[in-house]
Amino acid sequence: MNKKIIGGLVIVVAVTGASSLFNADKKPMTTQESIKIGGAFGLTGDAASWGEAAKNGAELAVRDINAQGGIHGHPLELIVEDMRSSSAGSISAVTKLISFNKVKAIVGPTWLDSYQGAAELVKDKNIILISPDAGIEAVNGNIIHPNVFSTWYRTDVKAKIISEYMANHGVKKLAQIYQNDPYYTDFAARVKKYSEARGITIVSTELVDSGVADLRTQTLKLKSSGADAVIFALYDEKAVINFLKTKHNILPHLPMYGDEFINDHYAQPDYKDLYDGVVYFSASAPDKGFRKSYVETYKTDPVFGAATSYDAVIAIAAMLRDKGIDTNYNSYLRSQPFHGAAYGTFTFDAIGGVQADNNQFDLFKITNNNAEKIIQ
Repeated sequence: MNKKIIGGLVIVVAVTGASSLFNADKKPMTTQESIKIGGAFGLTGDAASWGEAAKNGAELAVRDINAQGGIHGHPLELIVEDMRSSSAGSISAVTKLISFNKVKAIVGPTWLDSYQGAAELVKDKNIILISPDAGIEAVNGNIIHPNVFSTWYRTDVKAKIISEYMANHGVKKLAQIYQNDPYYTDFAARVKKYSEARGITIVSTELVDSGVADLRTQTLKLKSSGADAVIFALYDEKAVINFLKTKHNILPHLPMYGDEFINDHYAQPDYKDLYDGVVYFSASAPDKGFRKSYVETYKTDPVFGAATSYDAVIAIAAMLRDKGIDTNYNSYLRSQPFHGAAYGTFTFDAIGGVQADNNQFDLFKITNNNAEKIIQ
Protein backbone atom coordinates (compact mmCIF):
# COMPACT_ATOMS: atom_id res chain seq x y z
CA MET A 1 0.00 0.00 0.00
CA ASN A 2 1.05 3.57 -0.65
CA LYS A 3 1.79 5.11 2.74
CA LYS A 4 3.17 8.48 1.62
CA ILE A 5 1.98 11.61 3.38
CA ILE A 6 -1.14 12.97 1.71
CA GLY A 7 -2.17 16.36 3.01
CA GLY A 8 -4.84 18.58 1.56
CA LEU A 9 -5.69 16.02 -1.12
CA VAL A 10 -8.97 16.84 -2.83
CA ILE A 11 -11.07 14.17 -4.50
CA VAL A 12 -14.00 15.60 -6.47
CA VAL A 13 -16.06 14.65 -9.48
CA ALA A 14 -17.96 17.54 -11.08
CA VAL A 15 -21.66 16.90 -11.69
CA THR A 16 -24.21 19.34 -13.07
CA GLY A 17 -27.83 19.52 -11.97
CA ALA A 18 -30.48 21.61 -10.27
CA SER A 19 -29.47 23.53 -7.16
CA SER A 20 -31.54 23.36 -3.99
CA LEU A 21 -29.02 23.81 -1.16
CA PHE A 22 -27.66 26.95 0.47
CA ASN A 23 -24.23 27.67 1.86
CA ALA A 24 -23.48 28.94 5.33
CA ASP A 25 -24.10 32.55 4.22
CA LYS A 26 -27.53 31.64 2.84
CA LYS A 27 -26.46 32.44 -0.72
CA PRO A 28 -27.73 30.09 -3.43
CA MET A 29 -25.06 27.66 -4.58
CA THR A 30 -24.24 27.34 -8.25
CA THR A 31 -24.58 23.91 -9.82
CA GLN A 32 -20.78 23.57 -9.90
CA GLU A 33 -20.15 24.59 -6.28
CA SER A 34 -19.03 21.61 -4.23
CA ILE A 35 -20.08 20.53 -0.76
CA LYS A 36 -16.99 19.88 1.36
CA ILE A 37 -16.53 17.03 3.80
CA GLY A 38 -13.27 16.15 5.53
CA GLY A 39 -11.23 13.00 5.88
CA ALA A 40 -8.81 12.76 8.83
CA PHE A 41 -6.87 9.58 8.15
CA GLY A 42 -3.67 8.15 9.62
CA LEU A 43 -1.64 7.95 6.41
CA THR A 44 1.71 7.70 8.22
CA GLY A 45 2.70 6.04 11.48
CA ASP A 46 1.27 2.95 13.22
CA ALA A 47 -2.19 3.24 11.68
CA ALA A 48 -1.03 3.94 8.11
CA SER A 49 -2.41 0.79 6.50
CA TRP A 50 -5.75 1.36 8.22
CA GLY A 51 -5.80 5.04 7.26
CA GLU A 52 -5.00 4.23 3.64
CA ALA A 53 -7.83 1.70 3.45
CA ALA A 54 -10.26 4.17 5.04
CA LYS A 55 -9.24 6.90 2.62
CA ASN A 56 -9.80 4.54 -0.30
CA GLY A 57 -13.24 3.57 0.97
CA ALA A 58 -14.23 7.22 1.38
CA GLU A 59 -12.98 7.99 -2.14
CA LEU A 60 -15.16 5.25 -3.59
CA ALA A 61 -18.23 6.55 -1.77
CA VAL A 62 -17.60 10.08 -3.04
CA ARG A 63 -17.17 8.74 -6.57
CA ASP A 64 -20.40 6.71 -6.39
CA ILE A 65 -22.41 9.58 -4.89
CA ASN A 66 -21.19 12.04 -7.51
CA ALA A 67 -21.86 9.56 -10.31
CA GLN A 68 -25.48 9.57 -9.15
CA GLY A 69 -25.78 13.35 -9.21
CA GLY A 70 -24.03 14.40 -6.03
CA ILE A 71 -26.04 16.28 -3.41
CA HIS A 72 -28.92 17.88 -5.30
CA GLY A 73 -26.60 18.48 -8.24
CA HIS A 74 -23.61 19.60 -6.21
CA PRO A 75 -20.48 17.45 -6.28
CA LEU A 76 -19.34 16.09 -2.96
CA GLU A 77 -15.74 17.08 -2.23
CA LEU A 78 -13.47 15.10 0.10
CA ILE A 79 -10.58 17.03 1.61
CA VAL A 80 -8.01 14.70 3.18
CA GLU A 81 -5.62 15.47 6.01
CA ASP A 82 -3.01 13.10 7.45
CA MET A 83 -3.52 12.84 11.22
CA ARG A 84 -0.16 11.01 11.45
CA SER A 85 -1.36 8.23 13.76
CA SER A 86 -1.17 10.40 16.87
CA SER A 87 -3.44 12.34 19.21
CA ALA A 88 -1.71 15.62 18.37
CA GLY A 89 -1.97 14.90 14.66
CA SER A 90 -5.63 14.00 15.07
CA ILE A 91 -6.39 17.32 16.75
CA SER A 92 -4.37 19.24 14.16
CA ALA A 93 -6.06 17.57 11.18
CA VAL A 94 -9.59 18.04 12.53
CA THR A 95 -8.87 21.65 13.53
CA LYS A 96 -7.66 22.48 10.02
CA LEU A 97 -10.63 20.79 8.35
CA ILE A 98 -13.08 22.71 10.54
CA SER A 99 -11.40 26.13 10.72
CA PHE A 100 -9.71 26.40 7.33
CA ASN A 101 -11.70 24.12 5.04
CA LYS A 102 -15.07 24.84 6.71
CA VAL A 103 -16.32 21.27 6.40
CA LYS A 104 -19.66 20.24 7.89
CA ALA A 105 -18.68 16.63 8.56
CA ILE A 106 -15.49 14.58 8.88
CA VAL A 107 -14.80 10.91 8.22
CA GLY A 108 -12.32 10.00 10.93
CA PRO A 109 -10.08 10.46 12.72
CA THR A 110 -8.41 7.08 12.35
CA TRP A 111 -8.40 5.16 15.68
CA LEU A 112 -10.23 7.91 17.55
CA ASP A 113 -10.51 5.47 20.45
CA SER A 114 -6.70 5.36 20.80
CA TYR A 115 -5.77 8.84 19.56
CA GLN A 116 -8.28 10.84 21.54
CA GLY A 117 -8.79 14.57 21.81
CA ALA A 118 -10.45 15.44 18.52
CA ALA A 119 -13.90 14.52 19.83
CA GLU A 120 -13.91 17.66 21.98
CA LEU A 121 -13.39 19.86 18.92
CA VAL A 122 -16.97 19.41 17.73
CA LYS A 123 -18.53 20.02 21.12
CA ASP A 124 -21.28 22.66 20.84
CA LYS A 125 -20.77 22.76 17.05
CA ASN A 126 -23.08 21.38 14.38
CA ILE A 127 -20.23 19.38 12.86
CA ILE A 128 -20.21 15.59 12.68
CA LEU A 129 -17.29 13.20 13.20
CA ILE A 130 -17.79 9.62 12.03
CA SER A 131 -14.76 7.44 12.67
CA PRO A 132 -14.59 4.36 10.43
CA ASP A 133 -12.33 2.37 12.75
CA ALA A 134 -12.85 3.43 16.38
CA GLY A 135 -14.65 1.39 19.03
CA ILE A 136 -17.52 3.65 19.99
CA GLU A 137 -17.72 2.08 23.46
CA ALA A 138 -14.24 3.41 24.21
CA VAL A 139 -14.93 6.84 22.68
CA ASN A 140 -18.37 7.43 24.19
CA GLY A 141 -18.17 5.04 27.14
CA ASN A 142 -18.02 7.50 30.03
CA ILE A 143 -18.86 10.81 28.35
CA ILE A 144 -21.18 10.92 25.37
CA HIS A 145 -19.86 13.25 22.67
CA PRO A 146 -23.15 14.04 20.89
CA ASN A 147 -21.66 14.79 17.45
CA VAL A 148 -19.26 11.82 17.43
CA PHE A 149 -20.19 8.53 15.76
CA SER A 150 -18.45 5.41 14.53
CA THR A 151 -19.23 2.94 11.77
CA TRP A 152 -16.67 0.48 13.14
CA TYR A 153 -17.78 -2.97 14.24
CA ARG A 154 -18.93 -3.20 17.84
CA THR A 155 -16.46 -4.14 20.55
CA ASP A 156 -19.23 -5.72 22.60
CA VAL A 157 -20.21 -8.04 19.74
CA LYS A 158 -16.67 -9.31 19.15
CA ALA A 159 -16.06 -9.85 22.87
CA LYS A 160 -19.23 -11.89 23.11
CA ILE A 161 -18.46 -14.00 20.02
CA ILE A 162 -14.90 -14.91 21.02
CA SER A 163 -15.89 -15.58 24.66
CA GLU A 164 -18.67 -17.94 23.57
CA TYR A 165 -16.29 -19.77 21.27
CA MET A 166 -13.63 -20.17 23.98
CA ALA A 167 -16.20 -21.46 26.48
CA ASN A 168 -17.57 -23.94 23.95
CA HIS A 169 -14.03 -25.24 23.36
CA GLY A 170 -13.17 -25.97 26.95
CA VAL A 171 -11.33 -22.86 28.13
CA LYS A 172 -11.56 -22.54 31.91
CA LYS A 173 -8.67 -20.23 32.83
CA LEU A 174 -7.93 -17.35 30.47
CA ALA A 175 -5.01 -14.92 30.37
CA GLN A 176 -5.24 -11.65 28.42
CA ILE A 177 -2.41 -9.66 26.83
CA TYR A 178 -3.31 -6.41 25.05
CA GLN A 179 -1.84 -3.15 23.85
CA ASN A 180 -2.29 -0.54 26.55
CA ASP A 181 -4.81 1.90 25.12
CA PRO A 182 -8.46 2.87 25.80
CA TYR A 183 -9.83 0.53 23.14
CA TYR A 184 -8.21 -2.61 24.54
CA THR A 185 -8.86 -1.61 28.13
CA ASP A 186 -12.53 -1.55 27.20
CA PHE A 187 -12.23 -4.80 25.23
CA ALA A 188 -10.52 -6.56 28.18
CA ALA A 189 -13.42 -5.63 30.45
CA ARG A 190 -15.95 -6.95 27.95
CA VAL A 191 -14.10 -10.23 27.45
CA LYS A 192 -13.99 -10.61 31.23
CA LYS A 193 -17.73 -9.96 31.49
CA TYR A 194 -18.77 -12.49 28.86
CA SER A 195 -16.13 -15.08 29.77
CA GLU A 196 -17.02 -15.13 33.46
CA ALA A 197 -20.69 -15.42 32.57
CA ARG A 198 -19.77 -18.66 30.78
CA GLY A 199 -17.63 -20.08 33.56
CA ILE A 200 -14.20 -18.88 32.42
CA THR A 201 -11.92 -17.38 35.09
CA ILE A 202 -9.64 -14.51 34.05
CA VAL A 203 -6.34 -15.40 35.72
CA SER A 204 -4.19 -12.59 34.31
CA THR A 205 -4.53 -9.39 32.28
CA GLU A 206 -1.37 -7.70 30.96
CA LEU A 207 -1.43 -4.31 29.20
CA VAL A 208 1.67 -3.60 27.09
CA ASP A 209 2.79 0.00 26.71
CA SER A 210 3.63 1.40 23.30
CA GLY A 211 7.28 0.83 22.39
CA VAL A 212 7.71 -2.21 24.64
CA ALA A 213 8.92 -5.03 22.40
CA ASP A 214 10.36 -7.60 24.83
CA LEU A 215 7.42 -9.52 26.33
CA ARG A 216 9.38 -12.27 28.08
CA THR A 217 8.28 -11.00 31.52
CA GLN A 218 4.61 -11.04 30.47
CA THR A 219 5.00 -14.51 28.98
CA LEU A 220 6.54 -15.88 32.17
CA LYS A 221 3.63 -14.37 34.13
CA LEU A 222 1.32 -16.10 31.68
CA LYS A 223 3.02 -19.42 32.43
CA SER A 224 2.81 -18.97 36.20
CA SER A 225 -0.86 -17.94 36.05
CA GLY A 226 -1.96 -21.47 35.19
CA ALA A 227 -3.96 -20.29 32.20
CA ASP A 228 -5.17 -22.95 29.78
CA ALA A 229 -5.54 -20.34 26.97
CA VAL A 230 -4.46 -16.82 26.13
CA ILE A 231 -6.13 -14.08 24.11
CA PHE A 232 -3.86 -11.33 22.81
CA ALA A 233 -4.08 -8.22 20.68
CA LEU A 234 -0.99 -6.15 19.88
CA TYR A 235 -0.46 -3.73 17.02
CA ASP A 236 3.24 -3.01 17.59
CA GLU A 237 4.74 -5.54 15.17
CA LYS A 238 8.00 -5.93 17.11
CA ALA A 239 6.01 -6.76 20.23
CA VAL A 240 3.87 -9.22 18.28
CA ILE A 241 6.70 -11.26 16.82
CA ASN A 242 8.72 -11.23 20.06
CA PHE A 243 5.70 -12.40 22.04
CA LEU A 244 4.91 -15.16 19.55
CA LYS A 245 8.50 -16.44 19.54
CA THR A 246 8.78 -16.33 23.33
CA LYS A 247 5.41 -18.03 23.78
CA HIS A 248 6.38 -20.65 21.17
CA ASN A 249 9.50 -21.50 23.21
CA ILE A 250 7.97 -21.37 26.70
CA LEU A 251 4.36 -22.50 26.12
CA PRO A 252 4.29 -24.09 22.65
CA HIS A 253 1.00 -25.94 23.14
CA LEU A 254 -1.03 -23.26 24.92
CA PRO A 255 -4.13 -22.40 22.79
CA MET A 256 -4.21 -18.80 21.54
CA TYR A 257 -6.95 -16.46 20.41
CA GLY A 258 -6.54 -13.09 18.72
CA ASP A 259 -8.12 -10.19 16.86
CA GLU A 260 -8.16 -8.69 13.38
CA PHE A 261 -4.56 -7.45 13.53
CA ILE A 262 -3.54 -11.03 12.78
CA ASN A 263 -4.74 -10.45 9.21
CA ASP A 264 -1.84 -8.01 8.81
CA HIS A 265 0.94 -10.54 8.92
CA TYR A 266 0.08 -14.17 9.64
CA ALA A 267 1.05 -15.27 6.10
CA GLN A 268 4.40 -13.45 6.09
CA PRO A 269 7.53 -15.64 6.14
CA ASP A 270 8.72 -14.19 9.48
CA TYR A 271 5.60 -15.63 11.15
CA LYS A 272 5.82 -19.12 9.68
CA ASP A 273 4.38 -21.65 12.16
CA LEU A 274 4.07 -19.05 14.95
CA TYR A 275 0.33 -18.67 14.42
CA ASP A 276 -0.46 -22.33 13.81
CA GLY A 277 -3.72 -23.25 15.56
CA VAL A 278 -4.63 -19.67 16.50
CA VAL A 279 -8.32 -18.75 16.31
CA TYR A 280 -9.10 -15.09 15.69
CA PHE A 281 -12.04 -12.87 14.77
CA SER A 282 -12.19 -10.55 11.80
CA ALA A 283 -14.87 -8.29 10.40
CA SER A 284 -17.33 -9.99 8.09
CA ALA A 285 -16.67 -9.62 4.38
CA PRO A 286 -18.18 -6.45 2.88
CA ASP A 287 -20.77 -6.28 0.12
CA LYS A 288 -19.56 -8.17 -2.99
CA GLY A 289 -20.21 -5.19 -5.26
CA PHE A 290 -18.16 -2.94 -3.03
CA ARG A 291 -15.31 -5.44 -2.90
CA LYS A 292 -15.29 -5.80 -6.69
CA SER A 293 -15.19 -2.04 -7.18
CA TYR A 294 -12.47 -1.63 -4.56
CA VAL A 295 -10.24 -4.32 -6.04
CA GLU A 296 -10.67 -2.94 -9.56
CA THR A 297 -9.74 0.55 -8.38
CA TYR A 298 -6.93 -0.13 -5.89
CA LYS A 299 -5.66 -3.60 -6.96
CA THR A 300 -5.90 -4.93 -3.42
CA ASP A 301 -8.57 -6.29 -1.08
CA PRO A 302 -10.62 -3.89 1.04
CA VAL A 303 -9.26 -4.41 4.54
CA PHE A 304 -9.83 -2.80 7.94
CA GLY A 305 -11.95 0.35 7.69
CA ALA A 306 -12.47 0.48 3.92
CA ALA A 307 -16.13 -0.59 3.93
CA THR A 308 -16.92 1.23 7.18
CA SER A 309 -15.40 4.43 5.76
CA TYR A 310 -17.59 4.01 2.68
CA ASP A 311 -20.60 3.70 4.98
CA ALA A 312 -19.60 6.82 6.93
CA VAL A 313 -19.66 8.87 3.72
CA ILE A 314 -23.00 7.32 2.73
CA ALA A 315 -24.52 8.43 6.04
CA ILE A 316 -23.02 11.92 5.75
CA ALA A 317 -24.27 12.33 2.17
CA ALA A 318 -27.79 11.27 3.18
CA MET A 319 -27.66 13.75 6.04
CA LEU A 320 -26.64 16.61 3.75
CA ARG A 321 -29.12 15.59 1.06
CA ASP A 322 -32.10 15.29 3.41
CA LYS A 323 -31.36 18.06 5.90
CA GLY A 324 -29.34 20.66 3.99
CA ILE A 325 -26.47 22.75 5.28
CA ASP A 326 -27.95 24.18 8.50
CA THR A 327 -29.84 21.68 10.64
CA ASN A 328 -29.44 19.45 13.69
CA TYR A 329 -27.35 16.69 12.18
CA ASN A 330 -26.98 14.79 15.43
CA SER A 331 -30.70 14.05 15.83
CA TYR A 332 -31.01 13.13 12.15
CA LEU A 333 -28.22 10.53 12.27
CA ARG A 334 -29.76 8.89 15.33
CA SER A 335 -33.19 8.56 13.70
CA GLN A 336 -32.52 7.18 10.21
CA PRO A 337 -31.60 3.81 8.66
CA PHE A 338 -28.75 3.77 6.12
CA HIS A 339 -27.69 1.15 3.60
CA GLY A 340 -23.96 0.60 3.10
CA ALA A 341 -21.20 -1.84 2.23
CA ALA A 342 -20.19 -3.23 5.62
CA TYR A 343 -23.52 -4.18 7.19
CA GLY A 344 -26.29 -3.73 4.65
CA THR A 345 -28.90 -1.72 6.54
CA PHE A 346 -27.70 -0.10 9.75
CA THR A 347 -28.66 2.57 12.25
CA PHE A 348 -26.84 4.54 14.96
CA ASP A 349 -27.72 3.93 18.61
CA ALA A 350 -27.74 6.19 21.65
CA ILE A 351 -23.93 6.29 21.95
CA GLY A 352 -23.34 6.79 18.22
CA GLY A 353 -22.44 3.20 17.34
CA VAL A 354 -23.74 0.92 14.63
CA GLN A 355 -26.67 -1.42 15.11
CA ALA A 356 -27.15 -4.05 12.43
CA ASP A 357 -28.84 -7.42 12.00
CA ASN A 358 -25.74 -9.30 10.79
CA ASN A 359 -23.20 -10.83 13.17
CA GLN A 360 -20.47 -8.29 12.16
CA PHE A 361 -17.61 -10.78 12.72
CA ASP A 362 -16.42 -14.16 11.51
CA LEU A 363 -13.97 -16.49 13.21
CA PHE A 364 -10.91 -17.93 11.46
CA LYS A 365 -8.41 -20.64 12.36
CA ILE A 366 -4.84 -20.67 11.04
CA THR A 367 -3.48 -24.02 9.89
CA ASN A 368 -0.18 -24.33 8.00
CA ASN A 369 -0.09 -20.53 7.54
CA ASN A 370 -3.54 -20.46 5.93
CA ALA A 371 -6.60 -18.88 7.56
CA GLU A 372 -9.88 -20.71 7.09
CA LYS A 373 -13.27 -19.46 8.18
CA ILE A 374 -14.83 -21.42 11.03
CA ILE A 375 -18.38 -22.55 10.35
CA GLN A 376 -20.14 -22.54 13.69
